[in-house]
Amino acid sequence: MFIHSEPGRRAVHSSQGRADVVVGTAGDMFLFEFKFNKTASDALAQLRANGYADKYRAGPRSASGKTLTAIGVNFNATTRTVDD
Repeated sequence: MFIHSEPGRRAVHSSQGRADVVVGTAGDMFLFEFKFNKTASDALAQLRANGYADKYRAGPRSASGKTLTAIGVNFNATTRTVDD
């Protein structure tokens, strides 16, 4: 398993933007987008609209053969929990 990150950077950059966290295992890739006081749907919409997964689907950084999963998470400031 690996967590894709670069020293001093909080997100994984691509030409279209950046996913907040990318985690990979031998057979899977997980792209996380986090929101604060919004919705998980907003997070997933951002992942899709900006094509954050594209660099893992094709090209030299392809996750060839790996299952690619997008995960949207929302943090609620009032309850101080993940609520969506």
